[in-house]
This record gives sequence, C-alpha cells and structure tokens, in this order.
Amino acid sequence: SEFPPIEIKRSPRRRSWSLQVGPGGQVLLSVPLLYSESKIQEILKKHESWILKKHRKLMGVNPVRLTQKWCDGEVLHFSGKPHVLRLSHAASPRVSVEEGVLHCEMPNLQMKWVKTFIEEFFAEETARMMQPLLLKWASRLELKKLPPLRLGKLRRSWGLCRSDGRITLHWHLSRLDPEFAEYVLVHELCHLFHMNHGPGFKKLLTDLIP
Repeated sequence: SEFPPIEIKRSPRRRSWSLQVGPGGQVLLSVPLLYSESKIQEILKKHESWILKKHRKLMGVNPVRLTQKWCDGEVLHFSGKPHVLRLSHAASPRVSVEEGVLHCEMPNLQMKWVKTFIEEFFAEETARMMQPLLLKWASRLELKKLPPLRLGKLRRSWGLCRSDGRITLHWHLSRLDPEFAEYVLVHELCHLFHMNHGPGFKKLLTDLIP
C-alpha cells in the first residue's frame, strides 16, 4: 500500500513521541523538539504496518466537530449524523430533532444563548442515554454497586476513570454514533478492574466489545 502523508509536530515540552491516526486517515507524529530525522524515520518504519492498517480503517470516517458557529444553517452532529440547525423565535425554548434537522426555538436567538441551550440539550441527551447503559454493563461486569457517574466538558478525552472509581464522561457523547458512545462507557468501566491500558485491560475490553 502507498504510505500516507505524515505530519510531524515538534514540541519543546514533549518528552516522548506519540503516533496518532485520526478521522479521515490523517497521520500525526508528535516528537520532542530535538528528535533527529533518523530517529523519526526509525519510528515510522517500525510502526509502518500499524499506520497502514489504521489509515485504511479511518479513511472513510468523518470527524465530529464539537466547535462551530451556532447560527441558522450550521451543521451539527447528533447521534453520529449531521443535522442542519434551524432557529426560530418562540416564547418558550425547545429543541426537537427530525431526520437531518435540529430545530431550536428560543425567545433570544443570539449565538451565545443558542450555544448554551443546545449544549444543555446534548448533555441531557447524554445523561438519558448513559443511565440504562450503565445499568446494563454494571450487571454484565457483576459490579456490587454502580460507580459514581458525572458529565463534564473534558478537554482531551471522551471519558475518565479516577482511582477512587468515579467516572466522568464528556457531556457531548450524544453527538457520537451510539455505538461509539457506548464503547467509551465500557472503556471507562474496564478501568475499575485495570487502571492502565495493559494486557489485562485490553483483554477485558476486547472480550466485552470485540
């Protein structure tokens, strides 16, 4: 297979390298500022098969944008699908979803108020979606009690499990395909048994969601 283009990002703060393949197949190698070209080529050569595999898998995946203009006609993702935002004046605020359209009715259609109200809608939908999934997977994992679950606007991940068992999920998970959102929850529940991404964690997660 033809090797995909690689973006190399150097950073004086970075102490080790990381390799990522994102939606659309974009490949990013982040390295410390003083990494030599030979060291970079060594990393790429060693992980060539992994890069090609991930690149092929993600070529047809479109990224879900979480930042945009909150105005009429803007495209927002909800439940993994693009929806056109339609705004209209109304005495009482309300959000409704039809095929490919997300309607928002509000007294004040200024962008900041629209953004706040729709983000609250996404958070409410995430909470509604996650509660039955938490019960489902807690039962399958034979947990003695439900772990504390909260939603937050995480900056760098979709989910987080703390060493005391508290789980935080991104409040915009309802914007992803439900299959991916469920995977995030299961991923974090697996950390209740393994607080790392080692072989034990990977086996448990793969057994639950191949």
